Amino acid sequence: MRVLLLSNEYPPHVTTGQGVHVEYLSRELRKHIDLDIRTFQDQDINEPHFRVKGYNAELHDYKGCSATMKLPLQRLSSCVDALAVDKINADIVHCHTSDTFMIGMLCKILYKLPLVLTIHSLEARRPWRRESNIAEYDYYSYIESGTIALADKIIAVSNSVREDILKIFPQSTSSPKIEVINNGIDVNEYKNTVDEAVLHKYGIDVSKPYVLFIGSMTRQKGLHYLLDAVTYLPEGVQLVICARTSSSEEDFCHEIMQKIEQVNSSRGGVILIDKNLDRRECINLYSSASVFCCPSIYEPFGIINLEALACSTPVVASSIGGIREVVIQGEGGFLVEPGLSPNPPYEPFDTAGFSKRMSDAINRLIKDKHLRERMGMRGRERVEKVFSWEQVAAKTLNLYNGF
Repeated sequence: MRVLLLSNEYPPHVTTGQGVHVEYLSRELRKHIDLDIRTFQDQDINEPHFRVKGYNAELHDYKGCSATMKLPLQRLSSCVDALAVDKINADIVHCHTSDTFMIGMLCKILYKLPLVLTIHSLEARRPWRRESNIAEYDYYSYIESGTIALADKIIAVSNSVREDILKIFPQSTSSPKIEVINNGIDVNEYKNTVDEAVLHKYGIDVSKPYVLFIGSMTRQKGLHYLLDAVTYLPEGVQLVICARTSSSEEDFCHEIMQKIEQVNSSRGGVILIDKNLDRRECINLYSSASVFCCPSIYEPFGIINLEALACSTPVVASSIGGIREVVIQGEGGFLVEPGLSPNPPYEPFDTAGFSKRMSDAINRLIKDKHLRERMGMRGRERVEKVFSWEQVAAKTLNLYNGF
């Protein structure tokens, strides 16, 4: 079997959970089938039964187009190049993220290939993105809607995503078309590993506990609610934030930077790491943290929570979406109800109450070492049992074999 796998990200250019998913899934799939992976970066790997090639239109300036449409047009150009520059020789096309959906649609229409989509997130569930770029948001929403309607099979990364697809696109999809296949984790790589040199490198006081946040600096990830929760944490507890600024949400990033300054001026202890960390450093930060916190208001799955649990670190997270399928209340950590509005922009009705509930859960763990250790052990045990990439690949291959 030959599969054309399409992804915006692939190593060494991996910055999101979607990229992590494609990296590890392809590693398992190539043991069983031929893979042709096409990306929007600069990869060029050519091995027997395994090909990875990047088509990077960001090298072009596109000076004649409006700034609001520059990125979508670059992505569209990459789609055309990935389709036209090299011959398509596949039995199935499998797309990840809406950036690549146009290639999938054209392969379906022009080459009559079965089309599989993995839905990692939905534009319709992130309406705040429209504030910064209406044209870009509407473009991706249209591509997403059209491709979901055309797809032969849809993989949802959680039951929550499956429910969202059926609710948002009732006219263009149905239950039999959608299969839930969770993300996975490499438990041999992600395990408790402590190297104090990593903590010293980023100015973390090893003698004091810290709460860890890893994610992008976007409204979706809820970092502002966590910063408000810091007020209620005991003196001396640090908050380590590994957050990349987002060019698509510059105003929000400015707001976060102001909040960090305010907290540091009043109590101190907030350490911002505004860079992409390598995997080894991330594993050490997870492992040394007293608590990992995920205060998102939209999280289709939340692979970061899997990574923390695999490192035997208890999690405090929003009780939403796919997080509830990863973190079991009272076992690997605590789930906190954010009280979200059922309508856009899907934010908490009571933001102060959400932050206080989050701090209460964090404090329970900070103050009880035995509870932290017990939850860390149980979280690790569940991850080992349920979320292996071998299982993810086996389910994906079974779906392919259905064509």
